[in-house]
Amino acid sequence: MAEDRSLDPRFDPRYQRGFDPATMPVEPSILRAPVEEVGPVPQASPVLPPSREGERLAIPDDDDEEFEPAPTRNPFRLALLLVSIGLLVVAGALTWWVANNQNAFLSGSAAETAWNWTFQSLTQVVPPAAFVAGFVGLGAWLALGALGALRAQPLPHPEQDDE
Repeated sequence: MAEDRSLDPRFDPRYQRGFDPATMPVEPSILRAPVEEVGPVPQASPVLPPSREGERLAIPDDDDEEFEPAPTRNPFRLALLLVSIGLLVVAGALTWWVANNQNAFLSGSAAETAWNWTFQSLTQVVPPAAFVAGFVGLGAWLALGALGALRAQPLPHPEQDDE
């Protein structure tokens, strides 16, 4: 089957399959697509929105110092701190309770019912995990605070000379 290998007039013939520079010279009119004339582009003017009565718009000047963002508290960081402290308190309380009631656990009298056996198992498993989670949470809280402090400090400009 023979394919129709005619050149597409929309595209530059040099980059189409079947173009042979020896047999098909490139005409300059083919290389350029017709350009539509567009009217003048309207310039954007700094138009301020109409202000409400009694309200003034503050337009910062270039001479003003850079605006610093208002310090805001991150509620998730506060929740991380409270949960971490709560986990440490629970772990400490359970450890203290087990230490003070050690005789009941050693004699076996505390594990007579299913509830007592479950509570005894939980008091052996929960405190170590709660201690670890609490200390990791406090470390994460400190790291987030350090990152926030670094982000709040302006970086030195590379073109400024240190004096």
